[in-house]
Amino acid sequence: DVIMASGCSGAVEMAISVLCNEGQNILLPRPGFCLYNTVAGSRNIETRLYNLLSESNWEVDIEHMESLIDNKTAAVLINNPSNPCGSNFTKSHLRAILGVCEKYKIPLISDEIYADMVFSGQVFTPTATLTSTVPILTLGGLAKQWLIPGWRIGWILINDRHGAFAQVRQGLFALSTLINGPCAPIQAAIPKIFNN
Repeated sequence: DVIMASGCSGAVEMAISVLCNEGQNILLPRPGFCLYNTVAGSRNIETRLYNLLSESNWEVDIEHMESLIDNKTAAVLINNPSNPCGSNFTKSHLRAILGVCEKYKIPLISDEIYADMVFSGQVFTPTATLTSTVPILTLGGLAKQWLIPGWRIGWILINDRHGAFAQVRQGLFALSTLINGPCAPIQAAIPKIFNN
């Protein structure tokens, strides 16, 4: 399923809102995009910041991430390729992150707005292609790759092979109707944008 959003920022807001309740916590990258903290804080969701290691090409400190998890952890959010660090996680590193999510049965939000925007010699791997067990909300949009930020076209891809997101799917459909979504004529242009 694909849920359209008013830009990737709208997708971030919907993803955090649907997975996390007041009093729960979400794991976010440090350094990371400030909007994640803003959205979570506005909903009284505790943010726990896991470290990115500068000496390891800004990879996630997996041990630190795991140490932040408790019974109120509702989701883990990663941003790959990273804003502001510019890193691009390897398949093995993504699998390590997925391993933590699998171990604790925690869903993942994978902000991939910079998908395919990596330094030469690197290959971007969509996180959802590496697991059949961890439910993932993949966030994306047109703004970065196609250089059209004012068009406000974002989306959430629901990656859920075992039905763990049945209620999440319903919640996302409901959240997507709270505001006027992205412009319909621009949505109709997406296939042509992708193919040309």
